Amino acid sequence: MQNPSSVIDRKQQMFIWPAGYFTIIHFPEIDVTVLWDRKTTIHIQVGPRWQGKLSGLCGNFDLKTINEMRTPDNIDSPTPQEFGNSWTATECVNSPDIRHPCSLSPLREPFAKRQCAVLLSEVFQTCHPVVDVTWFYMNCLADTCACSRGGDCECFCTSVAAYAQRCCHEGIPVDWRSPSLCPYDCEFYNK
Repeated sequence: MQNPSSVIDRKQQMFIWPAGYFTIIHFPEIDVTVLWDRKTTIHIQVGPRWQGKLSGLCGNFDLKTINEMRTPDNIDSPTPQEFGNSWTATECVNSPDIRHPCSLSPLREPFAKRQCAVLLSEVFQTCHPVVDVTWFYMNCLADTCACSRGGDCECFCTSVAAYAQRCCHEGIPVDWRSPSLCPYDCEFYNK
């Protein structure tokens, strides 16, 4: 529930409040809400007045999914790699290497397959007929292999949470976290 006492700056009218795993930041005057899981995931929600007026990594909000990978020059990108690189800040270096992260870190692949197998397991069985797990599983492998320099838990858990969030959006909540699998602080014990 929005708490009026959470107003940070009355000039721009911004509200911040906790909601479950998320911190919510709401800007009522511009109809923008940001949900942050206090880790690696951010959801941005905008009101109908923004339809067709946006651009960037989140798409253009014209309700046509076919043109979501447009560069700042309004050109369709042939690959997600080129699309992502087109929106990087000037100080970021474009990565020319588009090989799968598991082929770049082959020793990580068995670990990634073991971890990401939870998506294919009975834990998510009720969601499989409703939301195809294949794309999420492949992304989980890529993300988990790519985090070879730390952040293992964050990369893997964010991938699994993305599938769980999609399942929930389709009306199938899955209670998948445990003390040994992507726990939130004390969340398992405080149920």
